[in-house]
Amino acid sequence: MSSSLQGKVCIVTGGAEGIGRAIGERLLSMGARVMIGDIQQEAAEKFINEYHKTQSTAEVSAIFQKTDITSVDDCRQLIKATVDRFGKFDVLVANAGFSGDPFLQEVDSDIDVSWMRGMQGNLIGTMLLSRLALAHWTRNNIRGAIVITSSIAGYFPSIGHPCMSYAVSKAAQMANLHFVLEKAAKEKGLTESPIRCNAIMPGAVWTGIWHKGRHAASNFKDPEDFLSRNPFGNDYFDKMNGGWTPMNKLVDAYIKCIEDESIRGSCFIVNGAAGEMRLYPEEGSTEVGGSLEWEKYVSREKRDPENWAGSVAK
Repeated sequence: MSSSLQGKVCIVTGGAEGIGRAIGERLLSMGARVMIGDIQQEAAEKFINEYHKTQSTAEVSAIFQKTDITSVDDCRQLIKATVDRFGKFDVLVANAGFSGDPFLQEVDSDIDVSWMRGMQGNLIGTMLLSRLALAHWTRNNIRGAIVITSSIAGYFPSIGHPCMSYAVSKAAQMANLHFVLEKAAKEKGLTESPIRCNAIMPGAVWTGIWHKGRHAASNFKDPEDFLSRNPFGNDYFDKMNGGWTPMNKLVDAYIKCIEDESIRGSCFIVNGAAGEMRLYPEEGSTEVGGSLEWEKYVSREKRDPENWAGSVAK
């Protein structure tokens, strides 16, 4: 079956594991060629090698460029390496990011590296890659698409997040980018920009951050084990997040934003067991970021264990 992504070139940052890997796998399955930009070289190369072993042709559809998105040089090299290999690119999935230390530790003057790294990676690195993509597409008359991995933490501070720089940087990611694109279009006499940018705000998805990162010492084996020993409290997870968000449903939302040219300048929440893709804020909403509004986005349907992990534990 043909796909609108057949032959398209997509950059996915943070594509070695977790959400980024799942997006990369889906894009490849739809005939796209994928550049993985990630700081985790071993994991990225393992993913790419595993993928190519399943293919019947010698064509290289997935490649890797070691990239630390806090580095301006690395961001520029990622774009250059993609164009050098494939001649162009059509899609940027700005997925890589960082979660730092809890707030009171973050603002301690002796350990402010975590704060700066979070802001540099989540906000500045994402914006730099977006600017580089805009420049490439504008020069080459390409109808490009950017999808940013934002976070519910940036829009609903009432649900709580221990890392202030994470919440602040995620909230800022989408600021003005859509409006800049539309302003640029009008200056060229167009009714709308040929370049689109949207953001996805995932709920809690079972990825390495839960069993490798700050919770590694707890040695959580799977999502059910995490819930049974939830470090945030017995009812916090279901109350705040509505259970785990299925990875396949989350990836569906990214693909929708990439393929559907009518979607532009929008943020979507994909949260809870149903994994429903919902526009945020909803049309006519008078409250933004409050706990009452959050209740509308919490899905408490029965969790489906088969959809929890997907490919993310690899």
